[in-house]
Amino acid sequence: MVRGVAGFLLAVAVLWAQNDCSHCDRKYDNAAFMIGKDRAISVGGDRALMINKPENLSVIAYNRFLNLYLIQSKDRKNLVEFKYPFTEKQMTLFNEKGFKDVELIKRQCGLRSFGEIDQKVKDFSILSGMCCKSFGLVSTNGKVIDSEYIKDFLKRQDALYGDIGLRFDDKMRVEYIDPYIAPQIEKGAKIQGFETLRDLEDRILFAKPGSSVKLRYEDSSGKIRTTHFSVKQRFGGGMVSDSFLERFGILFSDDLRIVWINPESKARKAGLKVGDLLKNIDLHEVSTPEEVKTFLTDTPKDRYNYMWERKGFYFFVAL
Repeated sequence: MVRGVAGFLLAVAVLWAQNDCSHCDRKYDNAAFMIGKDRAISVGGDRALMINKPENLSVIAYNRFLNLYLIQSKDRKNLVEFKYPFTEKQMTLFNEKGFKDVELIKRQCGLRSFGEIDQKVKDFSILSGMCCKSFGLVSTNGKVIDSEYIKDFLKRQDALYGDIGLRFDDKMRVEYIDPYIAPQIEKGAKIQGFETLRDLEDRILFAKPGSSVKLRYEDSSGKIRTTHFSVKQRFGGGMVSDSFLERFGILFSDDLRIVWINPESKARKAGLKVGDLLKNIDLHEVSTPEEVKTFLTDTPKDRYNYMWERKGFYFFVAL
């Protein structure tokens, strides 16, 4: 008898979940529309989010760290509200192909790392939980963008994040130090007073440039210190490279080739172009953004000589 009741309840739960997903699928399908070959997701009024820049449409704001375009469109659809923090692991993925169950295996941590799910995704998708709660977006590279970062972007309509020149390891110890900001702290110092690394990352990320952030940390001697760090503008991380050189108006591929350059930047005025490959710093060979950060951290100074390669020609640029 008990086994029969349990089976009945399980069947009801499965049926309810299927109906709930179908309801959400209709809701999200009504919130999405195509602009050319790209999918847009309505976020209210005449605003929508895309991951590719649309042609002949007004771009309200672009967040290169999340690779999200906030656009203005006349296609008014049901909106998707990104107001729920992640509270579940078992979720449902919705895109133009339908829906399927997925498991969240990692949450986004500031611009340090994005969230991950247990399946590969190549379509711009909505990640949802029970009762059609929208927890985030999944980009075409499979990276999960948390609703809290989306909500902040929609509210501020800019990508002006804070940076104090520090990058941390998983245990909240200082791993890299930006010499161009030169915060007064040693490598290996362990930050205190934060429950998670994400809390620490967000405290800095959402601080306004020009303000200060107070951090308590344990130094190499075991002494607890408190320091106010000046907040500067963040230039790297998230969907773009994070080598500490992005401040000069350049973005890198994983092998340190310039993939984008600001035409008004110091780097461009120094003669650098898209396609140039960074080979070494002060004659020290580097091949990844992490190796750049490691060298700059271990050899702090105001200026470095960077050697570049362009179609077999090698040249130096001081920055």
